[in-house]
Amino acid sequence: MEHQVLEFLGILKGGVFYPASILESIMILCFGLSWPMSIARSLKSKSTKGKSLLFMCFIAFGYICGISAKLLERKYNLAFWFYIPNIVMVTMDICLYFRNKRIENSVSETIIIEA
Repeated sequence: MEHQVLEFLGILKGGVFYPASILESIMILCFGLSWPMSIARSLKSKSTKGKSLLFMCFIAFGYICGISAKLLERKYNLAFWFYIPNIVMVTMDICLYFRNKRIENSVSETIIIEA
């Protein structure tokens, strides 16, 4: 049973240990740890300052390419499952960027009207 789980996760194939899947998973996990902090900051600040829409779109595109590669290869290893929450969190942060941009624009319109 243990070998079946390890093979499903792409760590073990035919009795041979493949550390690349673990290393890729650790890389994606490390990237993923920063997104909850970024989302919390976006929610709290209601500002786009310090955010780059282009950067977030490049990251999202990279995750989409990674997921697509795994789907095309039919490799649903450990790394594949770490891509999913990451793309969800990046998408959330992109949505918050647009929400915060709308808030900033409405505040600046209010200031102009009052002046």
